[in-house]
Amino acid sequence: MQHDPVEQSPAYLAVVDHVEELALQELDRLGIPRGSFGSCHAFWAAKQQVLHDRFGIEWKSPAEMNPLIIFD
Repeated sequence: MQHDPVEQSPAYLAVVDHVEELALQELDRLGIPRGSFGSCHAFWAAKQQVLHDRFGIEWKSPAEMNPLIIFD
């Protein structure tokens, strides 16, 4: 499985834990149960948005990096 190389950058590593918590909070706000079918896509979208808007980091989700894999 491919991962976005930005995940190894110092800028990403410095903020990833905080960003993932903010993404989970967004799922909660939207009423999407954590771990529910398909919630990974909403989580990745929220994570991508926070990374871009708050930190200027362009990140590609696992679904974007692996178009031939079906994620649920």
